[in-house]
Amino acid sequence: MESFLYFAAITTSTNKRQLTYKGWPLYYYTPGGTPEAAGATGGEAIDGIWFVAKPDYTIMLANKQLIGSDNIHYKSDYTPGDQNTIFFTDAVGNTLYTFSRDSANINKFTKNDFSNNNLFPIYDTTRIWVPSVLDKTHFTITNVFGRNQLSYNGWPLYHFGDDGGVRGSTKGITFGAVGRWPVPVKNMPAAPAQ
Repeated sequence: MESFLYFAAITTSTNKRQLTYKGWPLYYYTPGGTPEAAGATGGEAIDGIWFVAKPDYTIMLANKQLIGSDNIHYKSDYTPGDQNTIFFTDAVGNTLYTFSRDSANINKFTKNDFSNNNLFPIYDTTRIWVPSVLDKTHFTITNVFGRNQLSYNGWPLYHFGDDGGVRGSTKGITFGAVGRWPVPVKNMPAAPAQ
């Protein structure tokens, strides 16, 4: 019964009610204008951004404009400009980040007393459930001072406290310097050793 807490409804721009799950709007797949048969999953992974709704994702993908805390729009290469980027979020749409100074599965940001964890909290989880377009073997869980942190291609994953739980907010990309806290993307290179 607990999973019902994740369902809600929103009003669309055309004043229709739409069901959401964990904040993600739900849709039918209707190839040719006809809804697919019950239980069919033909819409899975279309354009790399449409997925069957499942209760256990730990990673989801957002497809939107990167906007720093400076209110400047950034492209995927962190130069100013307009361009959507497909990046990782947690299950409810909170943006994830990597720290450019980290090494392969080594968190170099978090202090051992977690006194700076409110700034860039580690993505603390023990599960790895990802959409079908991502390779689960690229994710690992590492120990950070007794807590678990999810990593992708060796890059430890973090949230940004100043995003304030706003779905898809990307303010952290300009913290310290543009590109110091990039959002994780599917084809990012592996974290360097050491």
